[in-house]
Amino acid sequence: MQKHESGQVNVRVVVDTAGRVHDARVVLSSGFSRLDEAALKAARRSTFHPYTEYGRPLFAMAIIPYRFNLNGK
Repeated sequence: MQKHESGQVNVRVVVDTAGRVHDARVVLSSGFSRLDEAALKAARRSTFHPYTEYGRPLFAMAIIPYRFNLNGK
């Protein structure tokens, strides 16, 4: 906020069979390295319910948008 940086970062995560993040990468940058790094850090610390097919957990991929804005919305 002090730097007046805002934007959206899209992070692609690969989630393993236990629901942990196996890999995380920025696929759409905000244009600000601090925001991109904050989004990656948040994604890597996240946990998920594993994706399952026929009751078996599988690796899965998702794109997560992280929005950083100055107006609180």
